[in-house]
Amino acid sequence: MSSSDEAYKQVLKNKLNEINLRINALNKKKLNAFNAGSVDITIRGLEKEKEILSEKLKSYVDYNQRRKLDYVTEGYLEKIDEISNKEDVKIEELEEAVKNLKALREKLILRREKQRIDRKIEKKQEKIKKLQKTKIFFNKIGYAIMYPDYRRDLSRLRILSRQEEKAKYYADKMHDITEKRNALGNSIIDNVKEVGYGLQEWSLRKMSKHSIDVLNEMKSHNSTILMRGSEVIHLNKKIVNKLKNSFDYLNNDNNNSLNPRTV
Repeated sequence: MSSSDEAYKQVLKNKLNEINLRINALNKKKLNAFNAGSVDITIRGLEKEKEILSEKLKSYVDYNQRRKLDYVTEGYLEKIDEISNKEDVKIEELEEAVKNLKALREKLILRREKQRIDRKIEKKQEKIKKLQKTKIFFNKIGYAIMYPDYRRDLSRLRILSRQEEKAKYYADKMHDITEKRNALGNSIIDNVKEVGYGLQEWSLRKMSKHSIDVLNEMKSHNSTILMRGSEVIHLNKKIVNKLKNSFDYLNNDNNNSLNPRTV
């Protein structure tokens, strides 16, 4: 696997580690949180994000599976891969040489000759360690080049995952309320509960529709800033539409008042 591929996998691994830490922290917070529902939605969003990234990491083979970056960045990554591949060849050659030296050592009898082979093996192993450190260094460079470009993708995934799970959360809550309503009898207490459940379902239906509308608004934007502001954008659109409808109604009403009535 190339250096840039390793760097991309590290981007995913680091993000997964960050998600796991946040999930653990939120699970502890949820126990005493006043807004447990909001915390639960965030956790569900993170779990969804984790699932998607884990699958990407598990199935990743090479650069064909990642979004291509701009021409200049891909050019830098190609150069890093070229240098890293040369280091790989050197490491393989040295490892083969060590293997042959160890096989030769097994055939020797004299202690002095064995010590001489040991020194050769040690020198080659030191070279291997240095080359491996160089490879790690180039992987870090690749990561540093890649991460700023993929950060937007990761932010977009987080925002969409949370909103998708928010919509599912309200759908699940509505399903629970429906089951509770269906289980009610005809007693006075059940009739009171029916009213309460009805109000909850009405409220949840409104929130569910709103969360789906906001999700669709998010998907229509590439900018993470606009995505984060999608709730405000959606509300503004609703206000504009209401004002437009009101204006159209008043305009039509005024036009009708100017027209003479026919008998």
